Amino acid sequence: MRGEIKMWRAVIERAILDAVGKEFIEKRQAINWISDESLDFHTVCDFAAIEPTAVKRIFWELKNEKQERKSFKRRIREKMESKNATN
Repeated sequence: MRGEIKMWRAVIERAILDAVGKEFIEKRQAINWISDESLDFHTVCDFAAIEPTAVKRIFWELKNEKQERKSFKRRIREKMESKNATN
């Protein structure tokens, strides 16, 4: 995977971590960004070579799971890899 794709996937990962986090403002902003159909969100997904619907699916799957926050980073990466950027 190219470095640019990894970088943009890290942006998505950070947003998902913020969205499941405890800081109210960051959480709210991240959920809004992921749930929104903004050009910004779609552009980041394009740069990360992953479909926006896949990112949303990953977020909601993880949001509904009861896990420690530490394991979320690993699970996000696994899910993005398993989606292989196109699902």
